[in-house]
Amino acid sequence: MTTPPDLESTQNPLVELIELLSDPRVDVRQQATALVCSLSASELESEQLIEGGVIPPLCRLTSDVRPVAEDAIKSLINLTASDPQAIELAVTHDIVSRLQNQLTSNEWTLRDLSLMLLANVSLSMAGAESLVDRQVFLQTLTTWFMQLGPEPSGVSDAGEPQWDDEVQYVANVFANVTQLKAGRDFLLQKRAGETLIELLVSQFHSPNVVRRRGLANMVKNLCFETHLHAYLMTELDVLNLILFRLAGPEDLSDDDREGMNPLITRLGRRKTRERDTVVRLALVDALLLLCVSQKGRVVLRQAKAYPIIRDAHVVEHDDVISGQMYQLVDYLMRDEEGEEPDWNDIRAKAYSEEAREEKSGQEQPERELEETEDPRRPKLKKNPPPKVIVQASARSTHSKGEDEVAEEDISEELAQGLADLICSSSDEEED
Repeated sequence: MTTPPDLESTQNPLVELIELLSDPRVDVRQQATALVCSLSASELESEQLIEGGVIPPLCRLTSDVRPVAEDAIKSLINLTASDPQAIELAVTHDIVSRLQNQLTSNEWTLRDLSLMLLANVSLSMAGAESLVDRQVFLQTLTTWFMQLGPEPSGVSDAGEPQWDDEVQYVANVFANVTQLKAGRDFLLQKRAGETLIELLVSQFHSPNVVRRRGLANMVKNLCFETHLHAYLMTELDVLNLILFRLAGPEDLSDDDREGMNPLITRLGRRKTRERDTVVRLALVDALLLLCVSQKGRVVLRQAKAYPIIRDAHVVEHDDVISGQMYQLVDYLMRDEEGEEPDWNDIRAKAYSEEAREEKSGQEQPERELEETEDPRRPKLKKNPPPKVIVQASARSTHSKGEDEVAEEDISEELAQGLADLICSSSDEEED
């Protein structure tokens, strides 16, 4: 194994740890992956692990015996959630095929972890492209997603409901693959008279926020295709689904209700507005994208989107969402006289401005989705990967969700862990 010069010259113990991941003894590999998983939960060590070459052996270890594979997957989840470079390396080392083989095996019992990692690696264009080419596998994921609903499993420390839902991250996978035109086309293909998107949007009101986040971003991605707007707003009724999530308990006048879908207001004061900021932002962004044509703005006005956004804006506490709502109201209230803007020109200019912000001297990959439809409003931002810090199934000194770990504690853990591993290996060789 080739060691980076800067790590080699300083005798960084991480190099020794990474080498132990390829040890012929299962117990050594198991202890090494547990230690890597523990370290990967901290951003202080994740970068050095990636630079030290930990991704290739971890990808191989996802096909190892169960305890080793589990900690390898957890380590990759942590690393791919914190560094895009880790995602690219994992995709290069065939992680998508390995995860597909696991997930389609009847003997595999870590479906939730494998799907979490698949959601992370499909954030990259290479990962999404690899998935889109596996259409039978994507149909299988859809079947699981529709058949296995969330079950209550208590509440979090913040008081939010938690769900036992081993396939919840399928929603993130579909949000990611719809970054690609091929992914959007795949969801819109008719199968037995029905498209996959028709099945998936039925989960739009799932009690599980992970599902709602993924589906909201999936719908937003579909709204980038202006030729799909009529289909989305009529056949799929996406507009009313979005407005229902954004509507609250406020009383509306008869004028406000006229033309509005009665299902949106049927709960009256018992209606609760979407509480998750990630979902709300994706939904408002989707409405903004539906406004890029005059016809779209007319449909939104007829559906009485304005009073719902008006009331939602009054109680919105997130500055970014509030700003997007303000721009949406501006669209809905604008004077329609004059020629329609050249949106293709606006997209091209927006991309040029964004490209100048990229690091100079680096060639940027071609993007399937443009993030700005009008220079007057903030750019639409892609949904970040779920920042899930997972702990090793074996020993670990870090608490779940810990943001900062003292550097000296990590060093002590690493030194002690390496000492134990090396002593264990030496004793075995002497025997």
